[in-house]
Amino acid sequence: MQICAAEEAHRLGVKVVLDAGAIREGMGELVALSDVLLASERYASEVAPRGEIEDSLLELSRMGRAWSCHHGQRGSIGIEGDKLVHQPPLQVEVMDTTGAGDVYLGGYAYALLQGWPLERCMQVASAAAGLSCRNLGARAALPDLGEVEEVSWQEARTPV
Repeated sequence: MQICAAEEAHRLGVKVVLDAGAIREGMGELVALSDVLLASERYASEVAPRGEIEDSLLELSRMGRAWSCHHGQRGSIGIEGDKLVHQPPLQVEVMDTTGAGDVYLGGYAYALLQGWPLERCMQVASAAAGLSCRNLGARAALPDLGEVEEVSWQEARTPV
């Protein structure tokens, strides 16, 4: 079903974003059909066990069509061509990380739809995910778009 949907999306000129959290049947074909691959550290290290996560992402970027990205408690690492981008996590008082990965994906997809570059997509996704960890439960701390944009622009101006 997902493979058919990805093929139809390509036929219609729609970007395909794959949230690769774990290896499942048919993932290889989905990766090949994906324009953007958001891979968990677990997925990246299982599919491309190269030692350092940066090396795994280089390998993953060769499997997909465009970008690969890793997200987790240490932040994000993205790659586009030969450009490697590190995005630290948003510094918040964490109450619960339930759903943070899904919120990251949503923030990234939103930024991608705006036509923003990799760095900006990662800033927005990181801000959204970080803000979603401020309360107990997957929905309790979901930020609104205004808050995500404000925080992500602040993060973009903060030197790393």
